[in-house]
Amino acid sequence: MNISIDLKFDRIKFIMFINVFFLSLFLCSSPAYSSCIKGDCMNGEGIRTWDKGAKYIGNFKNGKRDGSGTHFYANGNKYEGNWSSDMKSGQGRLFYDNGKTLEVKIDQISRGQLWKITKHSSLATKN
Repeated sequence: MNISIDLKFDRIKFIMFINVFFLSLFLCSSPAYSSCIKGDCMNGEGIRTWDKGAKYIGNFKNGKRDGSGTHFYANGNKYEGNWSSDMKSGQGRLFYDNGKTLEVKIDQISRGQLWKITKHSSLATKN
């Protein structure tokens, strides 16, 4: 009799684990909401904002950041440079909220990977 109770309890724990696992996947992977507030954010120039406070001003292709543009982060930093299919690519500059800047050339970047910075200038402060 103890064996059947233990099996039922293990089954309930397993089902709860699976439910929590899939719920956490859903919550962690849900994308931030964004909206086009000005211009053509499908194929042209426009301004897109995100619900977390970020903003992008620049070129779009097929609804993705593509070409030159500036992304303003909610923490006060910004990236100004080239984009390809919604990812930073090529020449660009990072401006930090503490006044320092970093010039970069990004060879490859993809979601979930770190930037490969092949060129950078020394950090400098604003005048």
